[in-house]
Amino acid sequence: YFFYSEIITLTYKKYYRKKNQQNMTQDKIPEHYLGERCYLDDYKGTIRFIGQVPPTKGVWYGVEWDEARGKHDGSMNGISYFKCKDEHGSFVRLSKIQFGADATSMLKKTYGKGYFDEETVVINAKSKANEKVIEMVGFEKVALQQSDLFSLKEVDLSETMVSHGVKEHTIASLCPRLKYLSLSKTLLSTFKDALQIIQDLENLQVWNISENKIYDWNIEEKDIFGKLPNKLCSLYMNDVNINWEQLLNILQRLPTIKEVYACFNPIATPLSQHDRIKELEILNLEGCHINSWENLKKVFSGQSKLEWLILNDNQLEMITCEKDADIFSNLKSLSLNFNKIEKWDSINELRNLKNLNEVRFRDNPVSKDLTTFELRMELVARLDNVDIINGSKVEPGERRVAEVTYIKKYSSDFFSSQTTEENKLAFHEKHPCYSKMIEVHGAPVQEKTANQKLKENLLSITIKCPDCDSKAPFTKKVPANMKIQQLKGIIQRAMKVPNIKQKLSYLDQKNSREIELDDNMKELSYYSMKTDDVVFVRW
Repeated sequence: YFFYSEIITLTYKKYYRKKNQQNMTQDKIPEHYLGERCYLDDYKGTIRFIGQVPPTKGVWYGVEWDEARGKHDGSMNGISYFKCKDEHGSFVRLSKIQFGADATSMLKKTYGKGYFDEETVVINAKSKANEKVIEMVGFEKVALQQSDLFSLKEVDLSETMVSHGVKEHTIASLCPRLKYLSLSKTLLSTFKDALQIIQDLENLQVWNISENKIYDWNIEEKDIFGKLPNKLCSLYMNDVNINWEQLLNILQRLPTIKEVYACFNPIATPLSQHDRIKELEILNLEGCHINSWENLKKVFSGQSKLEWLILNDNQLEMITCEKDADIFSNLKSLSLNFNKIEKWDSINELRNLKNLNEVRFRDNPVSKDLTTFELRMELVARLDNVDIINGSKVEPGERRVAEVTYIKKYSSDFFSSQTTEENKLAFHEKHPCYSKMIEVHGAPVQEKTANQKLKENLLSITIKCPDCDSKAPFTKKVPANMKIQQLKGIIQRAMKVPNIKQKLSYLDQKNSREIELDDNMKELSYYSMKTDDVVFVRW
């Protein structure tokens, strides 16, 4: 029953202060250390130096700021105390800078509106029977009622001042149903701190720690004071300064992860092999300085579960995929934008990946002279096994047009290659899908050479003067597109008859009639003239 009541609120500040002091004792703030993250006026930085800077007295903290807001590069009076980019370094007193908060406190601050700092008592509530009822509403109860943290499934603490977790009052105790947690762009500096935040989150599936300045990826058993998530499948760690070996160690620590997004990290090839990496289904290594496809083949040889591989913005120059080779056996999607691939042979090789169904390929040297449409047509024709190209599904009609265009585009090379068996084999290696296209759409029509076209376009005509026997007739080969005015010029030079006086006609042998050529700007073809026709000249 809910009763209309008069509410008197009593606060117990002394009790709360005592409780708060107990919590602070339990969750001791560690001493500050090099590599620790800090902030000042919403600007984030990293502690690079702790000590004295003569001639001043006292302890200074050398900070490398994420943005260019400093005064130097870590040097003062000609002495280098730490190294950083110019205008990114500052020396500050401890009292001026602030350090990160624990994740639980930041969660309450961000999501726990109404989460107040006092115990509350509700008394003197009157029932219908005038019976007095006294009800205590506790601190935790009010918090859960007003912020409903318990039911949260997604929490985004990105760009907050989170730096670590706490053993008591963990996020898991407030949000046991949490499935998604973002800690990107925070003040995390060690993976140990990051890992402690997610302990006991049994339902966590997606974890984002991207764009953090993490300097220490080591983790020991003593650092883990709770259970690690056993449903965690997606890990986002873009731009966190992690290398390949450190990534492998983390994946062994978190065996349920199937999707890794590790863009813009100093990973680089060669990559070492490990069975754990073959358990991944999605791997994004965009912008990781990878330059060896052969090394990737070794890493994912054998029974790999990888379905999506994203390698945009790397330094790959060549792709090879031997037919029936046991590599990337389950790969369905491959992205190769912004690499250094110079030959179409690399694209042809992708036809050997049996399960490949999607390819993204843009901004490589081999396609620099092609429009977006021309590139798509080239890819559609070459990759007859791929249904999605550059994000768009290939329709049957589009593939038919692309293949017919491909046949015509490379027809000259095709006919040139028919001279020897060696040339035929070389053409087939460059265009392995060409013969199949011909079977479906028919062989190309051999284009005539310029000389052949010119010869076919020439008319052999005889020019006579029927009224002047002194002008000997002559035969001349002229193009069908020659204008009457130009023909008159030839006659003037041969018969010495001014073109202004000439009156031309020709004998239409089919109809046995004479047709006047009375328009100087018309071509011979306009009058349907043919080889062996006779032109009459009068004046």
